[in-house]
Amino acid sequence: MSMFSMPNSPDESEVTRLLTDANDFAQDCIHEFTRLRPDDWLGTSDRNKDLNHLMVSCHLSTESVFLLLMYANVWDADAFHRSVMEGSVRLLYLVDDSLPESKSDRHEEYANALREISIFEHSQACQRTLERDGQYISPRYQEVLKSAIMPSDEFDTLSKTFTNKYRTNIKRKWSFFQLCSILAKHNKSNEPLLSFLYNYANSSRHLHKDALSNLLIWERSSRSPAERLAVEKAHRVGVCSHMASMAYLRLLAIVREFNDIEINPDLHVRHENLTKYLESAQDDFHKYA
Repeated sequence: MSMFSMPNSPDESEVTRLLTDANDFAQDCIHEFTRLRPDDWLGTSDRNKDLNHLMVSCHLSTESVFLLLMYANVWDADAFHRSVMEGSVRLLYLVDDSLPESKSDRHEEYANALREISIFEHSQACQRTLERDGQYISPRYQEVLKSAIMPSDEFDTLSKTFTNKYRTNIKRKWSFFQLCSILAKHNKSNEPLLSFLYNYANSSRHLHKDALSNLLIWERSSRSPAERLAVEKAHRVGVCSHMASMAYLRLLAIVREFNDIEINPDLHVRHENLTKYLESAQDDFHKYA
């Protein structure tokens, strides 16, 4: 029987201890990144600045996940969980050395093409909203929408550059599932990323509050107290283990940018000790979920 199985589910203090250990580990990963980062690295290129911002952003969202898990708000933690998974996989894609596409081309798509497409499509959406529903929108909010609409000449230029086909293809390429597939295909060490797909799919449901998300939440609330607590604890520990693993993967990936710098070996040991709980937690989650 695993440590998360009924009726021998761990008490809250044990779950809290593990959450604290995983949070401390994630904190130490970001501290290790800032410790190892060369003094002149940020000023070298816009790419390095973007990588730094993505590292920090993923860590801040990781802190939010741990805070929610401490209060057993597992469904909201799942929504932030998705954000951290996406950011982590994008970071890995941007720095991976095994891919045929150059790092500079990948960064160009991430930092420029996708950004401009986002602005372009936001402008489109605001324009359509005003045309369709303008009569129902207050004058003040109409001005807000108008401020996001591109000048017509700029819009026309971008519409020729970013055709519907191009936008569809690049957004599909940079989707979470596609990036995981590309990374796993070209580098065997990335195959564990495929294990995130189940969690990502469920997190997406909770983010959008669709009917299945609603069903999952209320179905769990109808369980017996012992079963509900057992699966909730397994759920919490499973998510926190993912958070620790992703913090570790981000650190391993980014330090390769620093040329032959090794991270503190203690982090390898701590990660191995933390992740041994994941298998037990996930087994019980899928058993009772």
